[in-house]
Amino acid sequence: MTCPDFARYLQAYCDGELDVSKMLEVEEHLQGCPSCSAAVEAEEAFRKELRRTVAQEPVPPHIAERLRSAVAALEEEPKRFCLHGGYYLQQFVLNILVFNLINKYQCRVAKH
Repeated sequence: MTCPDFARYLQAYCDGELDVSKMLEVEEHLQGCPSCSAAVEAEEAFRKELRRTVAQEPVPPHIAERLRSAVAALEEEPKRFCLHGGYYLQQFVLNILVFNLINKYQCRVAKH
């Protein structure tokens, strides 16, 4: 496996979504590649920090409604978002949360 190949599987690997053979292939690559191992560590650190930060911030009602709408759309049209094991819906939700956190941070910085 090459580093560009690994990059395609980074999110799925961190999510535990790979089948056994692909996971073993990725782990074999990681044992010999400090760069990709560092990418996994960075992704896991980002996710940990995001969970910590999100846990402290309540979700605004308008964001919660958008999330509910996205889930409802998924239930109505599963193929629309679920092309790679739920990856696209997960990224959609993550993008909304990150946008919300950045927006709140910018508002706080502007007030100071």
